[in-house]
This record gives sequence, structure tokens and C-alpha cells, in this order.
Amino acid sequence: MNRRQFLLIGTGSVLFAGCLNNPTRAGDTTNESNSSNETTPDPAAPSNGSTPSNVTSADLPPVSEAPRDLLVQNEDRVRHEISVTIKHAGAQIFSETVTLNPALNESGEVNSGYKRYWSEVIPETGMYTVTASVTGGESVTEKMHVTNQTTGLFVLIEEGTIKVREKPTM
Repeated sequence: MNRRQFLLIGTGSVLFAGCLNNPTRAGDTTNESNSSNETTPDPAAPSNGSTPSNVTSADLPPVSEAPRDLLVQNEDRVRHEISVTIKHAGAQIFSETVTLNPALNESGEVNSGYKRYWSEVIPETGMYTVTASVTGGESVTEKMHVTNQTTGLFVLIEEGTIKVREKPTM
């Protein structure tokens, strides 16, 4: 091998090796240009659903104090007239009487008018007293603690009994 070929091969190798570690295009980086050992998480990286340990409560969205709803539903086999009263801090904030059809008709099909929905009945979190009574039948009074995880209250008539429940957030 003559001297020129040897020098060309040697020079070409050095130049090629230099290209591998020399950023010449926009956006190219090298390990040498990043002198810190800190890593920056990729914001587009998929999340596993957990909150990173460096996130504080100030970084999270505010807890909702939106008004909550009321749903009254008749799952019984007969038509009922039901009265619902809700009190907060001793003051009555809601009172309605409605007649609800049974959920299913004699053919087993869903009846219309078996439930009634009111929006924005519960103005805020706190303790509420709910009284529900069926005309000529049972009456129930329940103290309900409405939290930020509650979307509203649910009054259910089922097999002759009245149940008052919180509707949890889904």
C-alpha cells in the first residue's frame, strides 16, 4: 500500500469520526453540551396515572364547589307521590312533591315518569338533612355529609322503602 492511500484512509477516518461527535445541524446535541446530570421529563411521555412526587397541591386543579343535583327515582311496582325536603344549617333550601310512575310497566318495559331530576339543588359541601316521605306510607330523615367527591343526592323508593344516598363522583 502506498503512502497516499494510507494517508487518505487515515484522514477520512478521522474526519468521519469527527462528524459523529460534532453537531452541525440545528437541533443536534451531544453529551458534552449537556453539562448537568439533571434529566428533564418529556411532557409528551405517557403517564401511568400517578401524580409525580414533585407536584404540589398548588399545581393541581381546584376542587369543585359547583352546585350538586338531586335525583328521585321510583323502582317500586306501584305509583307513588313523594315529598322531599332538604335543609342546610337549619334553613330549608328545597321542597318538592312529585308523583312518580313505577319504573317498569306490566309488560316489563320502562315507564316514563319514574324519576325526577333537579339540578343545582345542593349549593356547597356540608351537612344536609333530607326528609323523604311517601304519601300514606313511610317517611325517612337522613343527615347527609356532602363532600367534594359527591355529585348530588339520590332518593330511591324500592320495595316499599325509601333510601337516601350520596351520588359519588364517577
